[in-house]
Amino acid sequence: MEIHAPHRAVASLKEDLVHLVLITAGVLIALSFEGIAGWREHRALVHEARVNLASEIRDNMNELGHRLKNIPTERRNIDRAHQVLTTLTERRPVERSLELGIVTADLHDASHATAQLTGAFAQNLSRTLSLGDMLARSQKPSDREIEDLRRQLRLLSASLTVEEQIGGALLDDYKRVLQGAERR
Repeated sequence: MEIHAPHRAVASLKEDLVHLVLITAGVLIALSFEGIAGWREHRALVHEARVNLASEIRDNMNELGHRLKNIPTERRNIDRAHQVLTTLTERRPVERSLELGIVTADLHDASHATAQLTGAFAQNLSRTLSLGDMLARSQKPSDREIEDLRRQLRLLSASLTVEEQIGGALLDDYKRVLQGAERR
């Protein structure tokens, strides 16, 4: 913004006041236009941010919903692993297959705590997988190993419960946030 001095010398106080009023009005008009342009730009940025957040939350809802649907299968697999341990304790051969695994949710920035929880769950699972290694090698685990595996299965089951509760609450929060965003 540029302000120019008058082209000739000011002859009276009235001309001075007219120039001052014109300059002030010009500055106010220029600042108003600049403010309006900034306001529109900020408004567009807010709209874009809301759209991006809503999209991220919808993606996270889908990921989390898929994750939570797999928990009952994972619980059944843990129960099967307990049965295998009982069979091994009784020194009988294991006749059916054993499956242990998890389906993870790839959440984006919205839930760091859930990501950490999934990491803890995966750690418990990896410790429990030693049972599969023993069975694959036809090794007979000691009583201590069986008890260690039982403890790991209980930790795995507890992790599932915590993940299910936190995931369910997070899913409810996601739904509530999206409903609020749709009302705007």
